[in-house]
Amino acid sequence: MRQFCLATPARAFITVCIWAWMGSFIGCGSGSTPTSPPPARDFSILLVPATITADAGGSSSTFTVSIAGQNGFADPVKITLSGLPAGVTTSPASTFSLSVGSSQTLALAIPATMSAGSFTVTASGTSAGLTHSANLALTVHSLQDFGITLSPATLTAIVGSSNSTFAVTTTSQNGFSDSITVTLAGLPAGAMTYPASPFSVAVGSTQPVALSVPSTVPPGDFDLTVTGTSTSLIHSASLALRVDPLTDFSIAALPSTVTVNAGGSSSAFAVSITGQNGFTDPVVVALAGLPPGAITSPASPFSVAPGSSQTVDLSVPSTVFAGNFTLTASGTSAALTHSIELPLTVLGQLPVTTWHYDNARTSANTWETILTPSNVNSASFGKLFTQPVDGFVVGHPLYLPSVNLPGQGVHNVVYVATMHDSVYAFDADNANAAPLWMTSILSYSAAGATTVPSSVKRNANTTAWTEVGVVSTPVIDPVTGTLYLVAETYENLKVVHRLHALDVTTGLEKFGGPTAIAATYTLKGATTTFADLFEMNRPGLLLANGHIYIGFGSNCCNAYSQGWVLSYNAATLQQEGAYTAEPGKTLASVWQKGAGISADSSGNIYAETGEGFYASGTNLSSSVLKLSQIATTLALADWFTPYNQQYLSSNDLDLNDGVLILPDQSGPYPHELIAEGKEGTIYVLNRDNLGQFCSTCAAGDTQIVQEIPLGAGRQSGTPVYWNNTVYFTGQASPVYAYALSNGALVAPPGVQSVKITGGGHAIITANGNSNGIIWFMNGSSMWAMDASTLKTLYTTTQAANGRDTLPPLAHFATPIAADGKIFIGTQNSLVTYGLLSGLSALRGNGQFAKVASGPRHPLQIQKSER
Repeated sequence: MRQFCLATPARAFITVCIWAWMGSFIGCGSGSTPTSPPPARDFSILLVPATITADAGGSSSTFTVSIAGQNGFADPVKITLSGLPAGVTTSPASTFSLSVGSSQTLALAIPATMSAGSFTVTASGTSAGLTHSANLALTVHSLQDFGITLSPATLTAIVGSSNSTFAVTTTSQNGFSDSITVTLAGLPAGAMTYPASPFSVAVGSTQPVALSVPSTVPPGDFDLTVTGTSTSLIHSASLALRVDPLTDFSIAALPSTVTVNAGGSSSAFAVSITGQNGFTDPVVVALAGLPPGAITSPASPFSVAPGSSQTVDLSVPSTVFAGNFTLTASGTSAALTHSIELPLTVLGQLPVTTWHYDNARTSANTWETILTPSNVNSASFGKLFTQPVDGFVVGHPLYLPSVNLPGQGVHNVVYVATMHDSVYAFDADNANAAPLWMTSILSYSAAGATTVPSSVKRNANTTAWTEVGVVSTPVIDPVTGTLYLVAETYENLKVVHRLHALDVTTGLEKFGGPTAIAATYTLKGATTTFADLFEMNRPGLLLANGHIYIGFGSNCCNAYSQGWVLSYNAATLQQEGAYTAEPGKTLASVWQKGAGISADSSGNIYAETGEGFYASGTNLSSSVLKLSQIATTLALADWFTPYNQQYLSSNDLDLNDGVLILPDQSGPYPHELIAEGKEGTIYVLNRDNLGQFCSTCAAGDTQIVQEIPLGAGRQSGTPVYWNNTVYFTGQASPVYAYALSNGALVAPPGVQSVKITGGGHAIITANGNSNGIIWFMNGSSMWAMDASTLKTLYTTTQAANGRDTLPPLAHFATPIAADGKIFIGTQNSLVTYGLLSGLSALRGNGQFAKVASGPRHPLQIQKSER
């Protein structure tokens, strides 16, 4: 065996020892040897990532350049990029420096216009004569985009038109397929488009856009911008819009109001047409709203040229009642239509078809042209005649002029219903004529039926009535010629109420009537049933919404009665709604001293209730009710209860009158009503929010429009409205006249009369806003006062020898006036008052006729000595 041993000291010498095989030592030796050169210093360059795919238009792609030193290399390295596609930039830009062991991230910015392709980008590092490089494989995809164009790019529209259109077209670029949202900016104020902005357009499609320019847009030029947006992509196009003025016309009428005498000579007005912006086409004018039977010359429609006018003569037949109408003249040319309203006043005879003239219960007859403050006095005014009837007349008479009765000709007719269940039709002008017809309600009742004895109703001591039959004021539908009434009968020891519908010309029953009245009302699972024995229909009937509304309540002794309002279809007489103010309890009568239930122009129903149990929202004693007819139901819509309702109910100071619906007011609450009760406090209420019940109020109702404590006088009749003034007739009190200002009564009252016994319902006669007279019962006599001064003009006790004295009256009797006469029902008669001229009309008065022509109906007169 041979063994060699090499030892290498720190210095460059080598010692060699050699042994021979088999363990023989050969020997050792040493000597000097030259050293190797050291390794070279260098660097390397690395790109991460080495491949990038980017979209044209993008700036979010990055890569990193890193430098690594070798064998102690420490010099900075200068980096240069080559091979970048044209337009592509980096941040930082080439060239830049990197130190050994560091890296630099570069962001690529690729222009949107760059075409797709693959590119090799070389990053070269140079330092001290050393150069190394690395390659980046760059792939660029073209940008997906869209284009938007308008056709046409300029558009002309006419003010007031909606037929101008333009189209929005979108195109795809490089495979773009997303939906585009289009918005419009710069439209004139009020202008609209269809579809409305913003709207969606699929790429590669066209959306037509219709432009509507209202008449309020001023003519001129407008720059519209149509912008399409899809994610981050936005492109716009401009539309030059020109708005030209409309060639149009206007229509006018002179005079602005027209008055015509029914049956008299014609009245004229002129319709003129004015062209605008060069308008020259003829305009066809049509008239609407004419009274029945009215004719015009020329007949409607007729043509009027722009810049000219057409005189129209209007004639109204004598069969048209006095009233206000709205005549509408509509002009049409091609697609253009304009209208003007022309108030028309017809002077003629006035029908009295409901309690105190109208559903608002204003109690004012403003069509009285005969009776004036100058001729209503005991020298020229008084009792004309008396016609007997078979029982008490409690509700006031009704009146229809010019009624054509079969076989009897045309008459002015006054209708009276009695507590003996009879209905009379009298000639209003003939003192000597028998009734034109008389109907006994008992003939439409069960065999053996009678009126209800007052002892059965337990009310004789209060009212002095001996029997109960027709209590309330009926209502007439002049369109269908139907008189509706409610009658009580006593049949087989039971009280029965029925709704009757009589023909005004014959007194015969209509519509399959009568209908027996019955009702139930369910609240929270508990049912309340109408009890005939304890109910009485005292409020005047109301015709509204195609329904007859009937109020019920106390039979004058408060024994188990309940306040009810029932609704019946006027054409079928079928019940279509029932409401009670005291479900499950008693009282809260709707009696109103006979005043009619009220209705506003929207068809809401109003009534007052008497004393009783109170629970807010359900049991509404001593309250004002607002009810709404909803299909075949009658529902509570709102209510008002005075804060001191407990005191009022406990002291028999309940609300007991009709509700006055005021015309629209100029103050903050345009829709108002006025209510009051036995205490005499006046309540002005907002019909849009009656105020309900203020449980925290201690000295007044702060939630309502106005409250005047004791302002009406105790036990006043229903408030009366005339000439922006409200009148109250309290017991043992003056008549008070309050002016209205911005929806509030001006207190104290501006005018008041001498103290009167009072307490009854008053009416006013007037010729528009002049010659006002207030009429009312003062104890057993009738009084008339000048409505402007409240100076007494006349009483039925002034004339000598009891000439004008009234017979005994029924409880709460009230006068009514029509066509120069005052009608009053008594305990046994109908009494007619009027002017005491030497010649008085018996028949045919109140007509109008052209000069040199005769009236439609014969005029009969009589000479009387007074």
